[in-house]
Amino acid sequence: MKSVELKQVDKSYWIHLQAYKNLQVKAEKKVGKNITRPVYNTFKKFFDYENEINKVLGLTKSKIDKFKNLKNYMRRKEK
Repeated sequence: MKSVELKQVDKSYWIHLQAYKNLQVKAEKKVGKNITRPVYNTFKKFFDYENEINKVLGLTKSKIDKFKNLKNYMRRKEK
């Protein structure tokens, strides 16, 4: 069943990518008096693919952060 869910995430990724490309052309946010900028300046802010994969695989934010912090600690210790 994981493979089906991962396939759905991939399909969702491509749908979001197409929507992002369409929005990227049009969507703007007012910054100043006559100045605008894109609402989503990166695709990751629009759709976080890694986060969706982690949801399917059952990896929670705390599990990921714990290992990320450990990895950063080991890197600092090596220096």
